[in-house]
Amino acid sequence: WSLTGSLPEDVTPEQLRSTGLVHRDGAKAGKDFFYRHILIPYLARGHSIQVRGRAWGEVKGGKYFTGPGDPPRLYNADSLDGADEVIITEGEFDTMILAQALAGAIEPRVRKIAVVSIPGTSSIPEEFDDMLADCKRIYIGLDSDEAGKKAAETLKERIGTRARILTLPYVDGRKCDWTEFLLPAEGPGTDWKHRHPYSGRTWRD
Repeated sequence: WSLTGSLPEDVTPEQLRSTGLVHRDGAKAGKDFFYRHILIPYLARGHSIQVRGRAWGEVKGGKYFTGPGDPPRLYNADSLDGADEVIITEGEFDTMILAQALAGAIEPRVRKIAVVSIPGTSSIPEEFDDMLADCKRIYIGLDSDEAGKKAAETLKERIGTRARILTLPYVDGRKCDWTEFLLPAEGPGTDWKHRHPYSGRTWRD
């Protein structure tokens, strides 16, 4: 199934090249860039301003990709509107699962915490500082591997006294992210416990 092949006929190849949805040059020029990817739309005020892709299935190398020519952006940035506190994660699915967990909290303050993500430990959006300017407390909750720890320290130095680092578990060389940390501890389909030993936490943790 082709994303670009499903667009209206009046969309020109020149217009497509500027979208980040197709390869710009080489043998695949004009072809879908996100072939066999789960598409992740970046929304702002109800409009899609960017699409990122997560490779489908097991792949070698990188799993997440930004289209050609597209700058790094902050995912779920609209949640910052009126927020005093924000948690920065590493990746879109971490943001989705954490925002869902906080939205179900019984404490009003917790439900108001914004959740955003950077697309990678070395990918900081150009407007990063401006977008966080009104937040009084910024929690940095990146993956618990070495790259995540280093990036968290770098962000803390950049942000200053408003920043705090949230430390996810790291046992026997196995990192943890929010999609593992917040997996349900019991119920149908929870046979992953042997694969995800960090699972079973809630918004209280």
